[in-house]
Amino acid sequence: MPPDEPAAAAHEPALLDYAPLGKPPDRWGKGFMAVAASILLPGLGQLFAGRRRRGVMWFLASVAIGVTGLACLAHPATLPVAAGLTVMEIALAAAMLIDAFISGRQSNRRMLGRPWLRYLTGIGCLVAANFANPRFLLGYYFRDHYAEAFAITSGAMSPTLTAGDEVLAHKGVDVRRYSLIVFEDPEWGPGTRIVSRIVGLPGETVEIVDGQLQIDGQSISPPPGVTGYASMLYRGTDDRSLREKSGAGCEGNPIHLGPDEYYVLG
Repeated sequence: MPPDEPAAAAHEPALLDYAPLGKPPDRWGKGFMAVAASILLPGLGQLFAGRRRRGVMWFLASVAIGVTGLACLAHPATLPVAAGLTVMEIALAAAMLIDAFISGRQSNRRMLGRPWLRYLTGIGCLVAANFANPRFLLGYYFRDHYAEAFAITSGAMSPTLTAGDEVLAHKGVDVRRYSLIVFEDPEWGPGTRIVSRIVGLPGETVEIVDGQLQIDGQSISPPPGVTGYASMLYRGTDDRSLREKSGAGCEGNPIHLGPDEYYVLG
């Protein structure tokens, strides 16, 4: 006797009992997004993961070390302290990124909406945070008022400085004889910098006689490594500089420096 029809069909609707649970959250992706956010703005990755207090703490710690390091760079005597703070900031940044990744993976947030829209919104927030990053703003202020880095592109100061070297010029410090200075040369266009060494100070008379540099009629020893002279007159006026070529070595051509003039070689 054949089984009843309902009994025969009892095994067919088994799949109707399955209900999709949804896609599990992409915790790896959220971790990497938190890392990217913290790269552009310290602590932003923790805020992205919902840990506001931790994000604020990372932000304040990063700014405090950065500001202290910039202040130390403004004075040559504290350069070793600035170097130590740089190492500390690198270690702090590494720890912050690791914490951002862990916080992002442990976050229980679910991102709703269209994927392309949420990522585009996130990128926009990160770009805005980048321009508001206090480390970049402080860096610009520091460059304009305290110190600025320059790359050497010629061998005019060889062997003291050669092409490819990088120097950090401190602003607002007192200069003396044999100090290296960086100044603009208007003859070569705006933005062109020249590195030279000060040998003549305001009020002095400078002359080169038989290849020897004389200050007020007295020969002075050249700096170590200097074997020849390429001379120019540097006059500082309201943060500008004027350059007057004085001939090859200024042989037999004494130059009296005014109260705002320096004689440089290189």
